[in-house]
Amino acid sequence: MTRRGYNAAAVALLALGAATASSHWGNRLPGNVFQGGRTDAAWSLNGPEGWFLARWDPAPRGRYLLLFARSGTADGDSWGPATIAVNGATPQKVDGMTSGRVLIVDLGIVVPISSVRLTIKGTTYPGLSGIEIHPDPPPAAPAPDH
Repeated sequence: MTRRGYNAAAVALLALGAATASSHWGNRLPGNVFQGGRTDAAWSLNGPEGWFLARWDPAPRGRYLLLFARSGTADGDSWGPATIAVNGATPQKVDGMTSGRVLIVDLGIVVPISSVRLTIKGTTYPGLSGIEIHPDPPPAAPAPDH
């Protein structure tokens, strides 16, 4: 199990990934998204706008992409009008991504995922702390204790 309760083998495939970006702030490098950090190591743009690109070779197979915005003040570091493109497909709009949120992308079927590109026109220092690919749906949240 990983820090989020998923199959470790599925998450381990991400270590084969490489990332680039239009910019980064300080030591917050694009490749840090594969390390599981949530604060200091998280990637962030060196300003409000730019792009991020993750690539895998060989491409892991998955149906679900989980993108974790970097931590921070609630609703801070907004991605603004952002888009995501998987495997070079037509970019799709992303709404409401801010600090501490998780974007779950359901591709509908399990496919090889060779690239994920984000284009961000946000505020302050928007960024990403993690990206995961999974062939199965996320596990259900545990029932609250009564």
